[in-house]
Amino acid sequence: MRASWAILAIAALPSAAGAQYPWCEHADQIYATVADSTITVHHIAAAYNCCPDGFEYAVSQQGAQLDVTETEILSTPCLCVCCYDLAVEIEHMAPGAYTLAFRWYDYETGQWQVRELPVIVPGGSPGGAPAIAAVTVSDCIEQTAVGDPPPIHSVEASTWGAIKSVYR
Repeated sequence: MRASWAILAIAALPSAAGAQYPWCEHADQIYATVADSTITVHHIAAAYNCCPDGFEYAVSQQGAQLDVTETEILSTPCLCVCCYDLAVEIEHMAPGAYTLAFRWYDYETGQWQVRELPVIVPGGSPGGAPAIAAVTVSDCIEQTAVGDPPPIHSVEASTWGAIKSVYR
């Protein structure tokens, strides 16, 4: 089977993250590439907490509409933000033209963001139900502290008391 590659769309609109985090100047560039029946969605300079437990993606399809949602997994957030380059591969796409709606939660605005991209999967691809094949996450590209750490008002005799005083 012949591999078909195409860079399909770039949504390089100004983002709130780029304004808030100038070291992440190219924040939230979204584009998609296609190889055979696999669409790879790239989220360049995504501003997220600097110590996530990972990222997860959900994909659903209704006709020519393909919805992809990116979610940061956090059990205990750190007091810093990083820029990451993220990518998700969606395999088993049937041939055709799609509108891909890519969603992620922007912590600065407190709202879900959506970028829509036109995507064309070439004929000759096997197709089937879309499924997440792989997720790629870069190391932290740049980071900055977010606010000041909580002040320590007093250090008590026991370790537990010192820990509790940090959170008062």
